[in-house]
Amino acid sequence: MAGCCAALAAFLFEYDTPRIVLIRSRKVGLMNRAVQLLILAYVIGWVFVWEKGYQETDSVVSSVTTKVKGVAVTNTSKLGFRIWDVADYVIPAQQENSLFVMTNMILTMNQTQDLCPEESQQADAYLSTGPSRRVRWQPGAQWRMTHTCHNLLF
Repeated sequence: MAGCCAALAAFLFEYDTPRIVLIRSRKVGLMNRAVQLLILAYVIGWVFVWEKGYQETDSVVSSVTTKVKGVAVTNTSKLGFRIWDVADYVIPAQQENSLFVMTNMILTMNQTQDLCPEESQQADAYLSTGPSRRVRWQPGAQWRMTHTCHNLLF
């Protein structure tokens, strides 16, 4: 019993500093434990119980940037063997505060990404759109209205 009281007294009245100096003083040891107890009581009593600090919420402020690299390869009965690059399967953001990750793809058959011809040298170019209708090309524009898109890959 005496050893238990001595151990309890040593716990309450003695403490170590970072320099590992043992101070044997009831007054200083009791003050050290009282300060520790006050800090613990403040955290538990005021922050957790009274103010419910563990339940506070805040709005999310974040930014997500994804970069897609590489290609995808498909081999279907309708399309056959096809290689998809980033322009084929990256969809730009359509909503604020959202992240889109493509996991499935819906194909629109006979739709292609081709190059359309440009005509910047002809200032007075006209396009015949019918038997009696002509549309004037707009000077300064980097395009000429042809109503068709031609594959210019040679």
